[in-house]
Amino acid sequence: MKVNIDVDEKYIHRFDGWFEAESQIADLGWTIGRNLEGADVQIVQSQVVTDRRSPQSIDSPTIIYERNASGSIPAKNRPLLKNPHVIGYAKETGLRDKALYNAPTLLDRYHHTLLSDEPATPVRVVFSEEELDKIEVILQIFAHKDRYTRVRGRKTPKVRHRTADVFFSGVVNYDVDLITRHREDACRILAGMTKHNVLLGIGRSLGPDTYAAALGDSKILVSPYGYGEYSWKDFEAVFAGCVVIKAESGFVQTHGFDIFKPGAHVVACAPDFSDLEQVIDKVLSDVNEAAVFAGAARAGLEAAANEREQRAQDIVDFLNRSMARIK
Repeated sequence: MKVNIDVDEKYIHRFDGWFEAESQIADLGWTIGRNLEGADVQIVQSQVVTDRRSPQSIDSPTIIYERNASGSIPAKNRPLLKNPHVIGYAKETGLRDKALYNAPTLLDRYHHTLLSDEPATPVRVVFSEEELDKIEVILQIFAHKDRYTRVRGRKTPKVRHRTADVFFSGVVNYDVDLITRHREDACRILAGMTKHNVLLGIGRSLGPDTYAAALGDSKILVSPYGYGEYSWKDFEAVFAGCVVIKAESGFVQTHGFDIFKPGAHVVACAPDFSDLEQVIDKVLSDVNEAAVFAGAARAGLEAAANEREQRAQDIVDFLNRSMARIK
């Protein structure tokens, strides 16, 4: 069986995890590639359809790859799942409880509802159980090779010897007021903390090498929401051996290394950061325990990044489940 991957060049790296396991996938009976002749199924990037074609233009077995920063499914993509020729829907992050795909949103995102008392908007296109079954998280965020080069394998001090207790780095001003205020709240709280050594890299004030070095010399990374729930920095910080304190994201699932699985790899705080200082205090109250937690997460992520057999099996199982929907 052959699957042709039709993705913009800018985003083909999102399939690095698939191509890393290409030989193992072949051993399981599937060929993956680009510009393949005679493919049994196409994987098409959602924007290729919504921006250049129409949902109705899909008339052969197709899996949609969603390039979206959020676990939610944007309104413009929702009609795609109604097309009977769409046999699968592949995401980078997804909602752990699939019922939430039909939950009301704010500004097309479920996580925005956690940041505002505004009434959420019911979705216009409601998915059936059969359509929800098509949605799977099957791309590996941690496998983007170029993204993690500066942090993977970098020699870092033991957690107890790291200079910064708490680190935040990132853009604060977004074109979504909810997210701007959310990030401003995190920075305001961190800037007001005097009992811990806090390093703030606001905006793009830290170059890539300086950022990577700072990450490797920090005990904690505080990670707010952006356009989506996850950030590249969540995975970078785990690779660097930091404890990640994350605005509650246990409702989000990732593949291969389920980074936001409740209680597993990151420490959750309230979405409004009302308990952020207390959560930081608790982590830093026992640095040895923090080091064990961060070390276990780092080892788990490294193992997932180096593993191929199970990843290939998961990908092939997804392809086979999708093909079984052809009528």
